Amino acid sequence: MPARGSEAIRVRYLASAAVTRALTLVVSGIPTVLAWAIMSKRLDATDFAGVSLALSLPNLSSFILPAMGARIANSVAVGRQAFEDAVSRSVRACLVAGGVLVGVTVSLALVGWSRLLGRPDRDPFPMNFAVIFVSCCIALWIVLLIGERILIARGEVTKRVLANSVTGPTTLAGVLIVGAVHGPAWAYVLPVPCAMLLAAACSLTLALRSPDVTWRTLTSVSRRSSASAYQRSSLTLWLMVVEASILLPIWLLRPVVSLRGTDADVASLSVALQFATPVFSVLSVIGQGLWPFYARHRQSLRLRSVFRHIATMASVAAALAACYAVGLGLLFHWGLVGHSASVGVIAAMAAYIVVRGAWEPPRIVFSTEATVQRLAALAVVVCVLAVGCMWVLGGVAHGALVVGAVTAAFAANAVLAPTLLMRRLTAGAEPYQVDDLPTASS
Repeated sequence: MPARGSEAIRVRYLASAAVTRALTLVVSGIPTVLAWAIMSKRLDATDFAGVSLALSLPNLSSFILPAMGARIANSVAVGRQAFEDAVSRSVRACLVAGGVLVGVTVSLALVGWSRLLGRPDRDPFPMNFAVIFVSCCIALWIVLLIGERILIARGEVTKRVLANSVTGPTTLAGVLIVGAVHGPAWAYVLPVPCAMLLAAACSLTLALRSPDVTWRTLTSVSRRSSASAYQRSSLTLWLMVVEASILLPIWLLRPVVSLRGTDADVASLSVALQFATPVFSVLSVIGQGLWPFYARHRQSLRLRSVFRHIATMASVAAALAACYAVGLGLLFHWGLVGHSASVGVIAAMAAYIVVRGAWEPPRIVFSTEATVQRLAALAVVVCVLAVGCMWVLGGVAHGALVVGAVTAAFAANAVLAPTLLMRRLTAGAEPYQVDDLPTASS
């Protein structure tokens, strides 16, 4: 049997997490799809564009979460004290991030979110209220989601998936209630963030049931006497730069199309993006399952191995992208979804799904002190180029070329990161001790 330190990804473990997520999509993903289908049928293009623009805010704020998760996941390989320190520091960082998010959102409301998002000055849709409400929910969500990061770091991805399965039914129930009472268009903004808060609370509850995680772990003052070099780490900050650089073009997709195109283009792109959410969820779960593996074995990897992992993830993503394109096309054909997307937008989204899967291994492999600054520099450069291309192409092909620009950015990062940073990684610090890292059964 191969040693646990071999370069092979533990296929059985990743397959288990992926299958679990695929099964829970029946409980969560399908209701979410139904909820968005109902909204797309009940709302006209202008109101649906307003709802989707407001609900795109979680995509922007989520750059904090992978960085926070990386610090916690890496800390468990150092020891229990470093793990507790990473958790308490992450909680405080998320409190600050949530406060900043709300403050920025409220400040920009003075200018007017309708104006910022390219909508009419006298827009009947209350964008300021919608965006501020979502930002307040996301600020609390960021803090509560510490439970999910703990579960992932401990290799308990299945529990995290099960906790998230409440999102879909809650969202669908909220949409049905709004429709049953004939609520205004802005009321359709409420169910999604409320469902996210409930899922995060469930994750935190499951994390607190672990014997080595308590409320004291979440709120304790950092122990400066232990793992001092680890505590001075700037890894989390640089990873936030990486994730923000990658997520900014994605979040800007709808605002750029709103500014450069029409409400119909925004509605069409929003449908394509929203129905890809279950696919992104599966890819995210598979990627999260790689964290414990790479935390142990980064030093033993070679460039060929990383590219093999990239090819594996891209192949999985390609299969999911094909299912997405065919499924969405059938929904449009059967008339179950309003504001149908063009073939170009669907094809561009399918390509984006493939490269997003390919990006997962290098994003995780090079999340180390030795390589993260250069990874951040690469991500920022690619982000600037992608945003520039998006602005030029924003009003072309109903948003298809904008998605293509983001796809190219992901592809460039996935290829350039291993090529430029592999030697730096293998020349870095000593690998962690395998016995210090919890397994999925611990």
